[in-house]
Amino acid sequence: MVFAARTTRLRPMPAHPQPLPRPARNAPPDAPGSPGAATCASVTRLGLASAGFSYIGLLIFIAILGVISAASLQVGSLLQRRAAEEELLAVGAEFRRAMVSFANATVPGQNRLPRTLEDLLKDPRHPNTRRHLRKIYTDPISGSSEWGLIASVDGRGIIGIHSLSDQAPIKITGFDLAYQGFATAATYRDWRFIGNPGDAPIRPNNNQPNAPGGFNPGNLPTPTPVPPNQVPPNPDPLPTQ
Repeated sequence: MVFAARTTRLRPMPAHPQPLPRPARNAPPDAPGSPGAATCASVTRLGLASAGFSYIGLLIFIAILGVISAASLQVGSLLQRRAAEEELLAVGAEFRRAMVSFANATVPGQNRLPRTLEDLLKDPRHPNTRRHLRKIYTDPISGSSEWGLIASVDGRGIIGIHSLSDQAPIKITGFDLAYQGFATAATYRDWRFIGNPGDAPIRPNNNQPNAPGGFNPGNLPTPTPVPPNQVPPNPDPLPTQ
């Protein structure tokens, strides 16, 4: 009896995927293969995005702060200029009152006008000390004690002073009656404080405490400007009337 050989073909076993390696029990949360690795990556991306937005916000805040600081400086400078203008008006009024006092203290035969501003500090026409001005004030606009002097038409002395600043005034309205001409001034040089328009007597106007002399400088003849703190030589004194 012949038996036939029977061959059996073995089917290959299906391939199974290799399991992922398990992290060690004490491995950090962001170790490869751990569930926390993906979470840490997401948190990192969110942190970078937040840092970028924070940086942009900081730049915007610095820009806004710079604009506010510049505006504050401009407002502060404007307020300082306005205060200096009011002080200039007050100082000019003091010079006007001093020149009126100098003219009213004149005895017959003497010059009614001061030759220098120092004559207002100590009247050289009197043997005793007589003061018409407490001190030579500083120009609040320029910060200098140097003033522009306005000489009389005949050159006998000083009839007024003005600032040497070429800046344009901020104040253009709200002046006292004696300073109405200041409204059209182009610079502070045009703010002319005239205390004595000539050799005629001047009496302070009690009805206008801020307008010594009671006259409007706009109606006066145009005086001749002279270099600061210099006046032409004094001619012979006026004859006694």
